[in-house]
Amino acid sequence: MIRPIQAWVVRQAWAERVVAPMHDALPGPERAAVRARNPDSFLHVTRRPDDPDADGGPASSAAAGRAALERLLERGAYVQLDRPALVVYRLADGDHTQDGLVAWVPVEAFASGRVRGHEDVQPERVAALRAHLEAIPVRSDPVALIHRPSAEVAAWVARATADPPMVALGGQVRQAVWVLDDPAAIDAVGDALADETLYVADGHHRVAASIACWEAAGRPPGAGVLSILFPADRLRILPFHRLLLGPLDPASLTERLAPWARTVPAVAPEPARGTLAVYVDGRWWHATLLDAARPGVEGLDVTRLHRDVLDPLVAAEPALRVEFVPGLGPPAALAERVGAERGAAFALAPPSVDQLLEVADRGEIVPPKSTYFDPKPRSGLILAFATVAETATKDFPRQPDVAG
Repeated sequence: MIRPIQAWVVRQAWAERVVAPMHDALPGPERAAVRARNPDSFLHVTRRPDDPDADGGPASSAAAGRAALERLLERGAYVQLDRPALVVYRLADGDHTQDGLVAWVPVEAFASGRVRGHEDVQPERVAALRAHLEAIPVRSDPVALIHRPSAEVAAWVARATADPPMVALGGQVRQAVWVLDDPAAIDAVGDALADETLYVADGHHRVAASIACWEAAGRPPGAGVLSILFPADRLRILPFHRLLLGPLDPASLTERLAPWARTVPAVAPEPARGTLAVYVDGRWWHATLLDAARPGVEGLDVTRLHRDVLDPLVAAEPALRVEFVPGLGPPAALAERVGAERGAAFALAPPSVDQLLEVADRGEIVPPKSTYFDPKPRSGLILAFATVAETATKDFPRQPDVAG
């Protein structure tokens, strides 16, 4: 299921300037602002045709990204590892720490269902990413995958991270990289995960684009998707809350909630699985779902909220619109937006990892913006040359021997 990568890792002296947020973790204007003030940001490599500072379509954006990557390689921003390896990548935020393994996972495993997803994709985003993947034979944004906990894998990761990291970055989200290139370790980790079903946590569009490239190339057997594998018990999932922007008649919302949930006044919003916090008409309420024990996607709070409340309200009152808010801050902050828009807020608890795996095993799709995995891997910390089109490394300059 996994194989080592011939990795290039950003040099410590370049890391602060080069490593950037994942390109899809920032709105377009913010990506453009980062590029304007930092010519070395990896966001120059991962530019998108819908960015406000983009010139031309997907082909033009991909060509500009390739040129930006060539400049970084020529200037010695990366060091190439001596041999193929698994890379341990740590993300830490506050007291939360998660270690993942960066590796190639066969494209065929995604296409055959050995790796399972739970989200739908937008065709236009897939097309733009495919143009980028076909133009730039380097992968830098690993797809985040989930595997069930393995004592064998955890032991090798712990052994690697006992040593000082190869590169480390500070900030709110702390990051560090270790190299696991011992052949015995690579074989042991590969054996431990050989029969596992893996699950996509984040990166469904990159998966779809990789499969499209693989199909167009004639399904080459060596093709892979750059992935970072996290154990299920270490992931942190945040919710996506909902704003129903008005003007909204509070009575219409009350009418929709009545047969669906038991509501009681709340002093402060404290959503839990099976109980939503609802803000409307200047007050918070707790709405406990009735008959919530259902399998798969039908058992998710967000599914029932859309099916029984939001979708019927928007259908009946076209002036209403739904906005998604990542659960990065306190739910109480949602009330400020609602007051200005004369609408309602719905604060949700995130689904559990087990719920998402059940949805994927059943071949179902969650509603858009149902989960927010945090923290996210960063872009440009680790590079690996792609095997989708078996592009030769000689197309790019070799890494110069620069200290740092």
